[in-house]
Parts: sequence; structure tokens; C-alpha cells
Amino acid sequence: MNRNELFRAASLSVFAIVFIWFRSFSIAQKIMLTPVTAVVPFLLFRAWRDYSEEQRQRTLEKEIPYALFHVAVFPASTSFEQRVASLSESGVGQIASEFERVGQRLHRGFSLSEAFEPFLHRNQSRLLHRTVRFIQTIYETGSDASDAFKRLGEHVLQLHQLAQEQFAMHSLQKYTVLLSAGLLIPFILGTLFSTSQTIDSSSASLYSTMQFVMPLYLALFSGVASLFLALQEGNIKKAVFYLSLVGPCSLLVFSVTSRFALL
Repeated sequence: MNRNELFRAASLSVFAIVFIWFRSFSIAQKIMLTPVTAVVPFLLFRAWRDYSEEQRQRTLEKEIPYALFHVAVFPASTSFEQRVASLSESGVGQIASEFERVGQRLHRGFSLSEAFEPFLHRNQSRLLHRTVRFIQTIYETGSDASDAFKRLGEHVLQLHQLAQEQFAMHSLQKYTVLLSAGLLIPFILGTLFSTSQTIDSSSASLYSTMQFVMPLYLALFSGVASLFLALQEGNIKKAVFYLSLVGPCSLLVFSVTSRFALL
């Protein structure tokens, strides 16, 4: 996170903490909510940053087939440096600026594989990595570059269309699970808890027990949902990130809604 994002997240955290301590929460609830509220804004900014980066990767995947078609129109004798220079001047979206950086490294004397290293480091898309390997193979084998780029563009376009279908299905599943675990389920449980307590306030011990058990259930559900999403993406390490995002959000929503009768 850059300085502006850190400042905004810190400002939201301070505002939320002040709001909680001036509301009619119990001391125990204030102590529990304070660290959760302090962390949530930073996690939300991190989630937005990851989402923006994911969208940037999708944009590059969409544009690279047309970039390949662009460089395929040149005669077979045209050097890769000339093709890249033409592409960077064409204004074909974000991929043009990416290839402009590659062309600058080629101009400084880097080999083709070395010129693409920063590009591969910035972009973790498997489709983009696969495309770069194909480009390197074209020049290593000395085949007809124009025809090879055209066929590669058609191949990458088909792969991108398949990837888009899979991405749409996965995104729907992913955001449904995140919204359910982080917002919908804790909102429903908190509202039911608050409403039932308003209707019948005689069972104080039962409500005290439920107030202790409900957060444990939400934490467990958040853990299972986070692990499920990480396994779906094939990256078990992301379970920690999803849990750090969904867990505090679910506890915060439940704690707030359980304080007020909304029905």
C-alpha cells in the first residue's frame, strides 16, 4: 500500500474506533471490536488493490491477441525490435506500454528473454507467461515470424475466451462466498439475535451464551470459506488473506447488528 492508501485506511480506522467507543456497546464488546475495526479498513484497501491488479491482468490478456495480430502484418524479415516499436506507437491499450518497456530493454542490449523478465515479474498471468514462451520459441527456431505471430494470436484468443468463461464462473462463486461469509450470514444472525432479545429478555444466561458462541461459529465459517476459496484458486496461501478479510468483517457486522432490533 502506498502512503495515500495508508493514510485513508488509518483515517477510517480512527473514525470507526471513535464511533464504537461513543456508542452504547459494553466494555467487553468495545475491547473486542476495537482491534477488529482497526484492521478492517486496511484489509479492504488491500482487497481493492488486489481486485484492481486482477482487472489489469484481465485487460492485458484481452489485448495481447490483437497485439500479436498487429506485429504479424510485417514482412518476415522485420526484426522483433521494429515490431515492438510499431506496437508501442499503435496505442493498443495497456499492452502497448508494456511492450514499449520490453523494446527499451532490447534497445539497451538485453537478450529477448532478459528483456521480458520485468514483464513476467509484473504480470503473473499464466496466459501471458505462456504467450511470452511462445514468442521466445518463434525466434529461437527461426520460423516465419509473421505467420507464427498470426497463428499464435489466434491460439491465444481462443485460450483467452475459454479463460474468460472460467473466470466469470469462478468470480461469481468467489464473491458469493465472500459476501455470504463476511456480510449476509452475520447480518442475519445478528438481526435475529437482536430481535429475539427484544421480544424476550428473560433468558439472560441463554443470550449471554449465544453472544459467546455466535462469534466462534462465524470465525469457523469464515475459516472454512477462506480455505475453500484458496483451494479453488490453487493457492493455499491465499486462505490467510481471505480469512483476515472475511473474519473481521463478519464479527464486526454481527456485533453491530446484534445491538439493534431491525425487524
